[in-house]
Amino acid sequence: MPVKHNRALRVQFFGIKQVDLVLSPGEDGASHLGVITGKEEWIQALKLRLLEQKGDWIFDPDLGLPWIAHPRYKGPHILGSKPAMRAEMIKLFIMREILKDERVTRVEDLQVWWADERTRTLGISGWVFFDGDERGFPLNLTL
Repeated sequence: MPVKHNRALRVQFFGIKQVDLVLSPGEDGASHLGVITGKEEWIQALKLRLLEQKGDWIFDPDLGLPWIAHPRYKGPHILGSKPAMRAEMIKLFIMREILKDERVTRVEDLQVWWADERTRTLGISGWVFFDGDERGFPLNLTL
């Protein structure tokens, strides 16, 4: 049975500031616990952050995106709007959420579109730049 992650677990691990745990299937059919670091950790943490409902986590109610109406968040929300919220507005929410990560210095060419409006699936692409890395990292996500 696949395990669904709903939060990134960050710990101090042998002097590395940012690590995350990942469950992956092994050759024996069992799930194995592993550790990821670097950009792979960031992508996983970002996807979890973007999937998080704004207002859900009591310790940081500003974390996440306003997917639906929530008692602790009274602003506009992405899903449940008729018609669906425009991609330009969602892009602003996503850009703000990405830039909350202290490791990110800038985001360029961010594109957001409804990959499937019927199922409310979003596509996201762009370039993310980290502290000390001027090459940038391509961002391609489907939420």
